[in-house]
Amino acid sequence: MKIPGVTVQELMAIPVLKEAKVLSGEQGLSRVVRFIDIMEVPDLKGWVREGVLLMTTAYSIRHEPEVLCQIIQLLHQGGAAALVIKPTRFLTEIPHSALEESNACGLPVIEIPADIPYTDITQRVMDMVLNRQAELLRRSEEIYRTLTTMVLENSGIQAVSDNIAELFKAPVALIDNGGQAIVTSPQDWDWAKVQDARHFPISVDKRTVAKLVIARNELDDMEQVGIEQARLVMALELMREKAVEDTESRLRGNFIDELMTPPLPVRHEVERRGRQLGFNPEYNWEVAVLESATAPPEEILSGLLSMESTRRRVVSHI
Repeated sequence: MKIPGVTVQELMAIPVLKEAKVLSGEQGLSRVVRFIDIMEVPDLKGWVREGVLLMTTAYSIRHEPEVLCQIIQLLHQGGAAALVIKPTRFLTEIPHSALEESNACGLPVIEIPADIPYTDITQRVMDMVLNRQAELLRRSEEIYRTLTTMVLENSGIQAVSDNIAELFKAPVALIDNGGQAIVTSPQDWDWAKVQDARHFPISVDKRTVAKLVIARNELDDMEQVGIEQARLVMALELMREKAVEDTESRLRGNFIDELMTPPLPVRHEVERRGRQLGFNPEYNWEVAVLESATAPPEEILSGLLSMESTRRRVVSHI
């Protein structure tokens, strides 16, 4: 996840910048400021960081103001947030070509009065950024604690999914690698028909086992934190369910082995244990033994487990 920050638009509202003017690139006011730096030399290649708010008096380009156009290009390519400039001291005016480039790429160029100390701006900006980061950390811990508690209390994957949907105020779905819904919130949500949805992979043991689908087109920093925690908790829930299924499958296999190996247990004991393992003694059960020189591919085993899980759900509703 990217380092959180505040938008250029938010920064323009602080008192120290009340006299500042957005000269160009207004469409980029939603860019996020994560760092702040001061330009000492015009050569920015290799050190522009994404989210940087660059401040300058233009002293290093006072004799070549046309270089400002190239600087704006480099800042945009590096994912910078904005360029803050004091032009009155060393530049008579900002070149028109630089303003055009700013408008073309959407990198805001902001003019500030010469009498505003850099320290007043840097301190206020970093206070806002650090406060935002602290708030996101607090919120992240809160979300993680809520969701993991549900897993530890065995609330079930549907309850976890419902909580995530409530968190984002949007429908969500957990989809397996075969495109089948493991769970949806609301339960009747047809996720496949939604156009504006985002997909996030769920990994277990370095393998992608599912994806989390949320009916949202854009997410802010706070919601990105929620997504990361939701992915982690969904992975924990899938791991827990897989552990339960593996244990149940092993116990069922051991039970079948006992039935096929003399001496046979007494009938009432077979029926009691069968009911515990999901074998309804009222049905006629058939057993097949398959042998192969090589182990079947993992996707086939996963498909068989999925079929078995589905069959057991159907039987439980009969």
